Amino acid sequence: MGKGVAVLNSSEGVEGTIFFTQEGDGVTTVTGTVSGLKPGLHGFHVHALGDTTNGCMSTGPHFNPDGKQHGAPEDANRHAGDLGNVIVGDDGTATFTITDCQIPLSGPNSIVGRAVVVHADPDDLGKGGHELSLATGNAGGRVACVVGKYSIGKAIYGSNRAKLRPFLFQTNCAFHNGQTVLAPRSFFGVEDYVDDDTSRPYTYQKEKKSKNPDKHVSFKQRTVAYMEPFTLDVFISKRFVSASLTHRVTCKQVAVAGTNSKDVKAVLRSRCDIPACMSIGRILSERAKEADVYTASYAPRDQDKFEGKIRAVAQSLIDNGIDVKIYLD
Repeated sequence: MGKGVAVLNSSEGVEGTIFFTQEGDGVTTVTGTVSGLKPGLHGFHVHALGDTTNGCMSTGPHFNPDGKQHGAPEDANRHAGDLGNVIVGDDGTATFTITDCQIPLSGPNSIVGRAVVVHADPDDLGKGGHELSLATGNAGGRVACVVGKYSIGKAIYGSNRAKLRPFLFQTNCAFHNGQTVLAPRSFFGVEDYVDDDTSRPYTYQKEKKSKNPDKHVSFKQRTVAYMEPFTLDVFISKRFVSASLTHRVTCKQVAVAGTNSKDVKAVLRSRCDIPACMSIGRILSERAKEADVYTASYAPRDQDKFEGKIRAVAQSLIDNGIDVKIYLD
């Protein structure tokens, strides 16, 4: 059975928890309770992206892998993410159960890692005659969305849950040295990074294999191995700044930010000054948290000096909640 959960918590006071379950390749059942809404109908959709750079607006359009028009959940011609409306009572609370065959929790069209959005107005199900009816159902603004990732696995190591951002996640259970660890599925593609390769004895200062491979590894060392398989890379040129976080075991990038991207350079006076470096650190930290990465290591390359702009990027990451361990010779 596949299971997922979305935790809504908007600045407008809308809160709720939504659960997703799927038996094999069968239909997905959505159950939940959402409070803080005005009475009446509210559009309820799965959107294509898990991006929260610009709040709910950056979650993209309705999830629509088949390129169809907007419609009702029972229509053949509909977006996969069209889940219709939820009914809110006079107390501002909606309790609902929805079954749908187009929102699987696995496979190429999985909704795991995508955003769930509650809209301000009713969804006209594509039949309202409005110019937006066949695109969005004319459901109005986005009053609440799932914005980030909520990881039970992260809480095992004593993190403050209040600081974590909610998100749709899928629990994957694995055993490591007698411990049960829950790791989230990330829409960036790094799944179950808590694996056996990061549980081997290391001298973490230089990331070298221990001279005694049978040496007992303390719980504290194992925690470092679990939480620090990510490395930070910073590139500074005369024209732009870029930084990335890479999963050391799989060599997959989990977060990338650069001042050459259109959305970033549009709001910067310069693409390579200190404020630009600070902005890259902030953006990279937000994207890292979306991938449930809160810790990384950084060792300057031979030609790099840990000062000036490089230090500004690393310090900005630290200021925005990423624990960067810096190894200097």
